[in-house]
Amino acid sequence: TLAEEDGGLGPEESSRLRTLEQSVERLRLLLSSDAPSADPVFRPQLSREAFTGVLEEALGLLPGPGAARIRVQKASEEIFVDGDRRLLNLALLNVFENALRYSPEDSIVNVALKRTYESGRVGQELMVENEGAALSGWEQEQAFEKYGRLRGGRAKAGLGLGLFLVRQIVTAHGGRVGFEPDRPSGVGLTMWLPEGNA
Repeated sequence: TLAEEDGGLGPEESSRLRTLEQSVERLRLLLSSDAPSADPVFRPQLSREAFTGVLEEALGLLPGPGAARIRVQKASEEIFVDGDRRLLNLALLNVFENALRYSPEDSIVNVALKRTYESGRVGQELMVENEGAALSGWEQEQAFEKYGRLRGGRAKAGLGLGLFLVRQIVTAHGGRVGFEPDRPSGVGLTMWLPEGNA
């Protein structure tokens, strides 16, 4: 990467450069094909990964003030997933950026991890909660559409690609992602990924 090639950069500059490279890669993945599942970059190169480590790496890609607003409650036991670390980092980075963007600037975003069972399978559930305005059912679905954007006062700068990309990546890993329905306030997003084979 450019950050690795330029030995003259300090830690902060290198971090910003990595974030920029991540953003460029995100756009390349989305714009290279209207059917991402047909693109080789959406065929995960699986390896056994500790999910907490992937999450911490994604948090490290956030710009300084954003990372300070996120509070993480880890699971009592580590869950390993069979995943593509690069794509999972990309998905988590998008989720965190979205939660920060659509919440008050001085508010906290809570992230909780827990081991859960779905359809007889063990997995890792990630819950992200912020203090943003509650979403209607239509808005929850629209947010995951390609180029999906919220309307009116909720609109923020961006291309409307982030959560679409998240769903593509999570689905490719055999998981699911969605918003919690019928919340009276705030926004809650859950992501679930199946546990990897030992």
